[in-house]
Amino acid sequence: MRTFGLVLLLCLLCACSVPPDTRELKQHLAATVQTGWSGLKIEAVEILDCVEAGKDWKVDASYRVRLTNDRNTLPPEEQERIVRYLPMCDSVLNRMGDQCTLRESVIFTHSAYGWMPRELVLGKPDLLPRIAEEGKKF
Repeated sequence: MRTFGLVLLLCLLCACSVPPDTRELKQHLAATVQTGWSGLKIEAVEILDCVEAGKDWKVDASYRVRLTNDRNTLPPEEQERIVRYLPMCDSVLNRMGDQCTLRESVIFTHSAYGWMPRELVLGKPDLLPRIAEEGKKF
C-alpha cells in the first residue's frame, strides 16, 4: 500500500496524464471527419494507438468511409473533395455502398468541449460545439 501511495505522489508531482477516453476520441474523430459531407458516412472507427505528446495525445486511428449515394449524384464540390481529400479512395468510391478504409494519425488536445483534434481547435474553434454534439451520435 505504501508503494502505491509513493507512485501516486510521484505521478501527481510529475504531472502524469491519463490517456483520453477512447470512446470520446472515436466520437470526436468521427464527427470531425463526417462534417461537411452529405454523401459519405463514417463507420467502424477504431483507436489503434494513443501516445502522449506533451500535453496532447497522438492518436492512430482507422475508420471506414461509405458512399450513401452514387457518386455521380453528389454535388460537384463534394465529388471534387473526394478526389482532393480522399485520393486513396477515389477509384473505389463510385456507387452507393462502396467503402474505403483509411488510417491516420491525429493530435488531440484538450478543449472546453473535451479532447478534440488540435488542428480543429487551432483552425476552426467555432466548430467545437457542433463536433461535441454530433459526436454523441456515433
